[in-house]
This record gives sequence, C-alpha cells and structure tokens, in this order.
Amino acid sequence: MNPADAASKPLVVLKYSVVCPMCGTASVQYRLNPRLFFNDSVDIDLQPKKFQCPKGYESLHPPLYHMWCCPKCYFAASHKNFSDPLKNTHMPVDIVRKHLREVSQTNEVFTQVMKVLGRSADAERPDFYQAIRMNLLAIYMFDQILPLLKQNFIVQARNYVRLAWLYRDLSERPVEQASVRPDIENMNQQLAPHWSPVPMTEVDAMRKALEYYSLTLEDVSVVKSVENRVNVLQQMARISVKVHEYRKAIELLRDVMSSARAVCTQLDRDLRATGPQARILSSDESSEMVSQKRRLETLITDSESVLELSRDALIEAQMKKARSIMAGMTGKPAEEIRTALVQVGIDSATISRLMPEAGKKGLFKFLK
Repeated sequence: MNPADAASKPLVVLKYSVVCPMCGTASVQYRLNPRLFFNDSVDIDLQPKKFQCPKGYESLHPPLYHMWCCPKCYFAASHKNFSDPLKNTHMPVDIVRKHLREVSQTNEVFTQVMKVLGRSADAERPDFYQAIRMNLLAIYMFDQILPLLKQNFIVQARNYVRLAWLYRDLSERPVEQASVRPDIENMNQQLAPHWSPVPMTEVDAMRKALEYYSLTLEDVSVVKSVENRVNVLQQMARISVKVHEYRKAIELLRDVMSSARAVCTQLDRDLRATGPQARILSSDESSEMVSQKRRLETLITDSESVLELSRDALIEAQMKKARSIMAGMTGKPAEEIRTALVQVGIDSATISRLMPEAGKKGLFKFLK
C-alpha cells in the first residue's frame, strides 16, 4: 500500500475529544467507524445482529463502545447524548452538576458504588466486562438525576435495553463469557450491599426497561403525538416477547394497530378533504402528513408480524405447559385434568385441542 492509499483508508476506531458536561474534564472517547461496522439484521426487540466488519477486525464489537465515561467524575452516558444529557428537558445543567457534586461528597452509598463501577477503563479496547460496567454506571448515574428531572424516562429505558443486549450477546459467546464471567460476578457481589437489586441478567434488565417505558408513556416531553405513543408501545411489545409475556405483547400490539389505523384514517380524510369547509394545506403540511401516514402504515405492518409471532409463541408455550401438567396426571379423570389446566392459566382453545370432547378430534392429534 502506498502512502496515498494509507491516507485515504477510513479509520477503524474513531477518536472524539469531549468535555464532561458535569465536571468539565476533557477526555478522549472512542467509537467504531459506523461506515465499516454495520449490522445485517435485528432481533425481535430491534437488537442489531450479525455485524459486518473489515477483515482482521472481527474481534471488535460495536455495542461495547456505546457508553462513554468521564475519567474524573465517572459520569457515564450513551455516546449519542454524553455531551448534552439534558437535551429535550427544561432542567439547567448547573443544577444537575451541583446535585451530583453534593451526592458524591455526602452520600456514602454513591461513593461505594463508584469504587466498584468507576475503575479505570481501556476506552479504546473495551471487553464485555467493561461494557457492562459502563452501562451499569450510566444507569446508576441517571438514577441520581431522575428525581430532579422527573422526565426523560426513555433514556433510562434505553440504557436498560442496551444492558440486556450486552448480556444476550455475551451469552452467545462462550469463550468471552468464560473469560469475563468471574469479573462480572465479583462486581455484582461488591455492588449488592449498596445497590439492590442489581440487574444481573438479560431478563432483569428487560423488565426494568419495561418499567421505564411505561413511565415514558406519561412523559409529555417525549410522547407528544399518537405516533410517539405507538412507537413506545410497540417497543414494549417487542420486549414483552423476549421475556415470554406473550399475552401482554398481544394486548400492546392491538392497541398499537388500533391507534395507528385511527390516525391513518384521519390523515387520509384530511388529505382528501374538499369543499368550502376543507382546510387548504400547504405543500409542506401535505408532505408531512403523507410521510406520517407512511410511517404509521409501516408500523402497522411490523406490528402485524410481531403479533403473529406472539400468537404462535403463546400457543407453543401453552401447549408445552399443558403437556407437562397432563404427564403428571396420567390416569386422572378428564374433568379433573381440565380443571387443573384452567387453574394454571391454560386457555380453553388449547385445552380443547389437547383434550377434545367425546366425538371430536383435537388439532394436536393432526400435528403429531
């Protein structure tokens, strides 16, 4: 490679000079070049999957670089809002700075948590242990700010989602898991006396994300329209599928589709309105309404796909649970078995498939 080629070759790891918004400390932070590292697919909860990367850099994983941390005060946040963590809020940054300074000086629990999470880090080459630690640090820091803000809960919801994704990614990498698991377990043990409960698993983190997304629905600084609301609801449904709460996912998705269709109908009516009472739309207004209708139609289509998956997963889960119970009640009267199935939440359709009444064949018979 000649010098000219080397000079024009894109950098793999990008360096950013940033200033901590809380203490003013300058530092260098890192990200992988998004032009060179990109995902081919997403999981049901929109987790990026199957990253493509330059040859020779397969060991680098973009999600490990997502959180940035101040090396002095340990303020941590997503690289997307590290420099402006109070964006879209009405809270002056000076008040938050003062609050965090007071907490760091007077709160012994905070001090102990910082001793565990605020250790030195290799920002240029993070591993899963460091990424999980930085994510927990971002969550803990935002927990200190939330009582002041009383809004922007969506930031914490996303923090928990990203933590869950890290746990999931790690579970799919046995070699790396074996390497960092002792450090993670030791960290959790040290945190437990001061932060309870520590989100130690993917499911723990996902359930916390659902809590904060629920709070987001009441946050008028984020949910300003039906479109905002249904986007939050759909993400909650996607997470519900991952934690096997299929009925909740189905309920949320029905709400999404009903609300989105109602808005689409109204937009279509407004766009087609004629006559002396019709409001004359500017080209910009008309264009935005068409774009919004298309976004909502895409959301409806996506929701229909997730709904079908949720229904199939619910049927499979119900069948598995019912078969397990029936296996332990061999020889019992049919009515007693049916009662036992009802008591544990097996729906009547599943019971009918597995235990058809006399003269009827269960669907399950045809599936064997």
